[in-house]
Amino acid sequence: MTSSRISTLVFCLLCLWVPLSLAQTGTEPTAQSEPSEVRVKAWLEPSEGIISSQQVKLVIELSTDRWFTAGTRIGLFEVKDAVVLRRESFAVNSTRNKGGQTWVTQQWDLTVYPQRSGDLLIPAIPLTVTVAEEGGSSTVRQLTTKQIAFSAQAPAELVDVPQWVATSRLRVVEEYNQSLDQLEAGDAVVRTITLNAEGVAAMMLPATGFVAQDGLAIYQTPPQVEDQNNRGIYLAQRIDQLTYVIERPGSYTLPELSYYWWDLSAGRVRIETLASQQLVVGGVIPAVVEDPTAPAVSVWSWQKIGFVLLSLCLVLILIVGMVWLRSWLVQRRSTPSAAALRQQIARDLKLACSANDKMAVIRLMYQWLDGLPDDRFKGEFREALLELDTEPVSGAFEQLMANCYGDNSLEPDLKDFAQQLIECFGERETNLLGSLLKPVELRLN
Repeated sequence: MTSSRISTLVFCLLCLWVPLSLAQTGTEPTAQSEPSEVRVKAWLEPSEGIISSQQVKLVIELSTDRWFTAGTRIGLFEVKDAVVLRRESFAVNSTRNKGGQTWVTQQWDLTVYPQRSGDLLIPAIPLTVTVAEEGGSSTVRQLTTKQIAFSAQAPAELVDVPQWVATSRLRVVEEYNQSLDQLEAGDAVVRTITLNAEGVAAMMLPATGFVAQDGLAIYQTPPQVEDQNNRGIYLAQRIDQLTYVIERPGSYTLPELSYYWWDLSAGRVRIETLASQQLVVGGVIPAVVEDPTAPAVSVWSWQKIGFVLLSLCLVLILIVGMVWLRSWLVQRRSTPSAAALRQQIARDLKLACSANDKMAVIRLMYQWLDGLPDDRFKGEFREALLELDTEPVSGAFEQLMANCYGDNSLEPDLKDFAQQLIECFGERETNLLGSLLKPVELRLN
């Protein structure tokens, strides 16, 4: 090999080595950037002195030295013997300065309602967060909170009370759609009871129990429950509505209702009470309870009072008798017969059916029943229908009552029902009276 060729080969090798060495020097790895830091912690407010059924706030706080680039997902979890609700859809975002470095935080609030006294445990809660990294990229992190143990207790005064709630405020109001005086058979009285509480879920407000009475039917609609949030204060409302249908004259007592609750602010038991009410139907006068604290009256005073009252009664009876005798003599010829009255009821019933006035149909049915000559049928519709053994008419009557006062939306055929009922009672009336009274043909068509 000549010297010129050797020189050319050496030159080529030098040309290849210099770029390679420069490239290796330029691509030498530098120190890698540290990943973003994410911290999580959780706690309860309050953490001690918790009453069973009290609202407890579960706070979950996430913080990072960068920032969050996507929404945070809180995994599903359950707390045994407690109700957990997530009432807020968004977190509270803020920033903090730690050692001269800015941290971005997210705070999530959940509510926990312990349903019994004793020790309870909130399990580790899975969290999914997305945070920014250097260079504009993002990473998804899987985190979990620590378990939280806490205790709840029931006040000794409420251990034997079946329904109560722990709150800082409870208000109970009731109203009726009409006066409870001068009621008649066939009337419908609508009663509405509204409960409002603070710091409670509406589904936890106590339900009101109603007891049916003989002669007083009850039709209750499903309760209306509603939760509201007023600037971070949770408000709950429950509305119970029912209808009392008076089926026959008498005196009915609506018992007193009591609502127990634990006042979280005062730390004591409180009771909201709805006073008992009395329904007097058909001129029945409620019994008067003698007041034991009233001053005693001497025997001689009672004798004088009795003599005066007896004299007044005799005079009153004489006056009433004379007035009645005169009016009877004057109106004797003009008074319509029982058959004519029933005929008039039938005509009114036809008009009410044509107008689809269900309330008027029910009222006229009670008037028709009261006008029958057989005392065994005066009073409650269901008893009369049971004696007649008419299953279709009974079913139609129950459908009509449920449509008017219950939650049945199926519209009854008023004309067909009234026709069947009049034919039933008309045939029964004929069998009872025989040849003593010619039956009146009461038809609606």
